[in-house]
Amino acid sequence: MAHVDYGTKINNLNKPLTVAVTAHDLRYASSRLTWQKGNFELIERPTDVTAEQFLDKSPEGKKFGEGSYYRDCKTLVEEMTGCKNVVPHAGLWDNTREDAPDRRLVEVQCWVFYYDE
Repeated sequence: MAHVDYGTKINNLNKPLTVAVTAHDLRYASSRLTWQKGNFELIERPTDVTAEQFLDKSPEGKKFGEGSYYRDCKTLVEEMTGCKNVVPHAGLWDNTREDAPDRRLVEVQCWVFYYDE
Protein backbone atom coordinates (compact mmCIF):
# COMPACT_ATOMS: atom_id res chain seq x y z
CA MET A 1 0.00 0.00 0.00
CA ALA A 2 1.32 3.44 -0.89
CA HIS A 3 1.54 6.25 1.62
CA VAL A 4 1.91 9.94 0.78
CA ASP A 5 1.99 12.72 3.38
CA TYR A 6 1.21 15.79 1.30
CA GLY A 7 2.11 18.12 4.18
CA THR A 8 5.69 16.86 4.54
CA LYS A 9 6.00 15.39 1.02
CA ILE A 10 7.23 12.12 2.57
CA ASN A 11 6.15 8.91 0.85
CA ASN A 12 7.07 5.29 0.44
CA LEU A 13 6.86 5.34 -3.34
CA ASN A 14 9.70 4.44 -5.68
CA LYS A 15 11.46 7.27 -7.47
CA PRO A 16 9.99 7.91 -10.93
CA LEU A 17 11.85 6.39 -13.84
CA THR A 18 13.02 8.50 -16.75
CA VAL A 19 11.96 6.75 -19.93
CA ALA A 20 12.66 7.83 -23.51
CA VAL A 21 9.44 7.97 -25.51
CA THR A 22 8.91 8.72 -29.17
CA ALA A 23 5.52 10.31 -29.83
CA HIS A 24 3.88 10.19 -33.24
CA ASP A 25 0.96 12.30 -34.42
CA LEU A 26 -1.42 9.51 -35.41
CA ARG A 27 -3.68 11.89 -37.28
CA TYR A 28 -1.21 11.68 -40.14
CA ALA A 29 -0.31 7.98 -39.96
CA SER A 30 0.18 6.41 -43.38
CA SER A 31 -2.13 3.51 -42.65
CA ARG A 32 -5.35 4.55 -40.97
CA LEU A 33 -5.83 3.14 -37.49
CA THR A 34 -9.20 1.56 -36.86
CA TRP A 35 -10.98 0.28 -33.79
CA GLN A 36 -11.17 -3.19 -35.37
CA LYS A 37 -7.38 -3.48 -35.82
CA GLY A 38 -5.83 -1.22 -33.19
CA ASN A 39 -8.59 -1.05 -30.58
CA PHE A 40 -8.91 2.69 -31.08
CA GLU A 41 -9.65 5.16 -33.84
CA LEU A 42 -9.24 8.90 -34.12
CA ILE A 43 -12.52 10.46 -35.20
CA GLU A 44 -13.41 14.08 -35.68
CA ARG A 45 -17.10 14.69 -35.17
CA PRO A 46 -18.93 17.86 -34.14
CA THR A 47 -20.88 18.15 -30.91
CA ASP A 48 -23.35 20.77 -29.73
CA VAL A 49 -21.59 21.06 -26.36
CA THR A 50 -19.42 24.20 -26.18
CA ALA A 51 -16.02 24.54 -24.49
CA GLU A 52 -17.64 26.66 -21.77
CA GLN A 53 -20.20 23.94 -21.08
CA PHE A 54 -17.43 21.32 -20.89
CA LEU A 55 -15.52 23.48 -18.41
CA ASP A 56 -18.52 24.39 -16.22
CA LYS A 57 -17.63 22.67 -12.95
CA SER A 58 -21.00 23.28 -11.31
CA PRO A 59 -23.23 20.23 -10.74
CA GLU A 60 -25.61 21.52 -13.44
CA GLY A 61 -22.76 22.04 -15.91
CA LYS A 62 -21.31 18.60 -15.25
CA LYS A 63 -24.73 16.99 -15.65
CA PHE A 64 -25.37 18.85 -18.91
CA GLY A 65 -21.95 18.07 -20.42
CA GLU A 66 -22.02 14.43 -19.44
CA GLY A 67 -25.60 14.05 -20.63
CA SER A 68 -25.18 15.67 -24.05
CA TYR A 69 -21.61 14.64 -24.78
CA TYR A 70 -21.99 11.09 -23.48
CA ARG A 71 -25.11 10.75 -25.62
CA ASP A 72 -23.10 11.91 -28.68
CA CYS A 73 -20.34 9.37 -27.92
CA LYS A 74 -22.82 6.56 -27.33
CA THR A 75 -24.56 7.28 -30.64
CA LEU A 76 -21.26 7.37 -32.53
CA VAL A 77 -20.10 4.01 -31.16
CA GLU A 78 -23.49 2.42 -31.83
CA GLU A 79 -23.32 3.66 -35.44
CA MET A 80 -19.75 2.42 -35.97
CA THR A 81 -20.01 -0.96 -34.26
CA GLY A 82 -23.69 -1.88 -34.35
CA CYS A 83 -23.37 -2.60 -30.62
CA LYS A 84 -26.25 -1.55 -28.35
CA ASN A 85 -24.48 -2.04 -24.98
CA VAL A 86 -22.36 1.13 -24.84
CA VAL A 87 -21.09 2.82 -21.67
CA PRO A 88 -19.31 6.17 -22.25
CA HIS A 89 -16.64 7.48 -19.91
CA ALA A 90 -14.91 10.77 -20.71
CA GLY A 91 -11.81 12.72 -19.84
CA LEU A 92 -11.60 16.51 -19.95
CA TRP A 93 -8.55 18.73 -19.79
CA ASP A 94 -8.36 22.51 -19.96
CA ASN A 95 -4.97 22.98 -21.62
CA THR A 96 -5.33 26.74 -21.98
CA ARG A 97 -1.94 28.32 -21.31
CA GLU A 98 -1.81 30.89 -18.52
CA ASP A 99 0.22 33.24 -20.73
CA ALA A 100 -2.39 33.03 -23.54
CA PRO A 101 -5.84 32.84 -21.92
CA ASP A 102 -7.53 34.17 -25.07
CA ARG A 103 -6.37 31.05 -26.95
CA ARG A 104 -8.46 28.45 -25.19
CA LEU A 105 -7.49 24.82 -25.72
CA VAL A 106 -9.90 22.24 -24.38
CA GLU A 107 -9.16 18.58 -24.97
CA VAL A 108 -12.04 16.19 -24.60
CA GLN A 109 -11.72 12.46 -25.02
CA CYS A 110 -14.46 9.91 -24.76
CA TRP A 111 -13.50 6.36 -23.95
CA VAL A 112 -16.31 3.94 -24.57
CA PHE A 113 -16.77 0.46 -23.22
CA TYR A 114 -19.03 -1.79 -25.24
CA TYR A 115 -19.92 -5.43 -25.42
CA ASP A 116 -22.26 -7.68 -27.34
CA GLU A 117 -24.21 -10.46 -25.73
